[in-house]
Amino acid sequence: MAMFDLPVSDEEERREAHDFRKALLDDGFIMIQFSVYARPCVSLERMMQYEAKVRAYAPHTGDVRLLFFTDKQWGQSKLIVRKDKKAKVLEKVPKQIEFW
Repeated sequence: MAMFDLPVSDEEERREAHDFRKALLDDGFIMIQFSVYARPCVSLERMMQYEAKVRAYAPHTGDVRLLFFTDKQWGQSKLIVRKDKKAKVLEKVPKQIEFW
């Protein structure tokens, strides 16, 4: 899971933030919330590869935090929605990862 707080005070910072979000999506991350993205990895080695990739394209300003969860931990997560909001379903692991 990649969580970030990036400055967007000027045009260059906005462009870097946009490019970072796009790079996460291009790398197979799914948007959980606007600044929280997640991607399943099937092994510790794979997680380390994605850490290196995110580190390489992370913006020069702001903060990016990576967290790693097991499938069991992710499966135990809960989505709590206020009643006045449209119901949202908890994100599923992409099908190509399920067989691992």
